[in-house]
Amino acid sequence: VERLNDSTVELALVAEALTDDQKNYHAWSYRQWVVKRFSLWDDELAFVDEMLLLDMRNNSAWNHRWFVIHNMHAVVPADVRAREVQVAAAYIRRAPHNESPWNYLRGYLREGPSSAVDVEPIERMAEDIYAEHPATCIFAANLLVDLHLQANTRDRINKANEILQALAKADTVRAAYWTYRLAQITKPATA
Repeated sequence: VERLNDSTVELALVAEALTDDQKNYHAWSYRQWVVKRFSLWDDELAFVDEMLLLDMRNNSAWNHRWFVIHNMHAVVPADVRAREVQVAAAYIRRAPHNESPWNYLRGYLREGPSSAVDVEPIERMAEDIYAEHPATCIFAANLLVDLHLQANTRDRINKANEILQALAKADTVRAAYWTYRLAQITKPATA
């Protein structure tokens, strides 16, 4: 491929491999190399959308989406970030127990203040999902804890404490982790 400098059949070959095994790490990795090497960014989001329609829980497809967006832009523009947050939120609403779009969403929230992601609708969505699935949707609960701690007010830290205590009781597999997180909470900087 490199010697010929021709990628004509490569994406089709990788797409075929991913049809057989949608989570084939080697196929996804090779696809990333081909796309980056030959600058084939234009149709990649459409391809990822197709893959996510086939399996919205495919973490490799979510990872590829992140790879594409962050390689298409030196700095991801605010409108693209907003769109991607909405894409993740739409998938979260369809399957709130699916960790992959939650992680994708968190990536945009973690990009810092310069990311300019409107957190309020995301927080409302997480609150609604947590209210509907308080004992089982740890992804919504965990995001709420982080958002409450970021706000760093007494009321919000108390809410984070309540959620972590509930998680420690409901999620026995990760009870030690939730207890650890609870112990890490410090007093708020503001009242």
